Amino acid sequence: MLKIITFLFFLGLFKNPILAQVLDCNRLVGNFVGQKIAFSRPMEIGDVITWNGTVFSQPSTIGANLLTASEIPLHIKQIMPQQRTVFNNNGGVWGRELFGQPLWQLGQPYQISVKLDYSVFRISLNNVEVYQFPIRTANWNVITFWGMNNSFSQTNWLEMKCIRSPTTTRAPRTRRPGHGHGGGHGGGHGHGGGYGGGRFSSSSSSESCER
Repeated sequence: MLKIITFLFFLGLFKNPILAQVLDCNRLVGNFVGQKIAFSRPMEIGDVITWNGTVFSQPSTIGANLLTASEIPLHIKQIMPQQRTVFNNNGGVWGRELFGQPLWQLGQPYQISVKLDYSVFRISLNNVEVYQFPIRTANWNVITFWGMNNSFSQTNWLEMKCIRSPTTTRAPRTRRPGHGHGGGHGGGHGHGGGYGGGRFSSSSSSESCER
């Protein structure tokens, strides 16, 4: 039952009374712990989300999630003061836990980035890539929320750097007569979902009830 309640909390069925802001390929300044921040559009291949903050001194469980309307493609959790981070996903049921180096330290500032790549999430700590978590959910291309549920930490800011222009941009300039030129190009890319293990050790045990 506790697992079900935790999963529903991540998906935002237990609403925070604070009206959440929308992240539109920009930086939001403030403490967003306990809020579910919506994106103006789904994350695309090459987009990077970064959050900067500080962990308080009390031992606790700290974590963050990238979410769709019904799934958790990326779940990050560390039970402080353990020196390892748990990575997982939930597409209806929790997947196999994978483990990497610690992302948080008691009483210390942090900056974590997640880049959506073709088959993995690339996780960086203080601008250094430290882990790759395979994409294991079918709806990886409709990630529209970020959430952090621990009250023993705070964020300073949350930022999305988009590979494509944000949804609201200035209208393009009109060309001057007589100076136009023709040309064009085409291209495209595909995505292969990953279902293997990560770079570090793994466990077949189910997710802990503490999230």
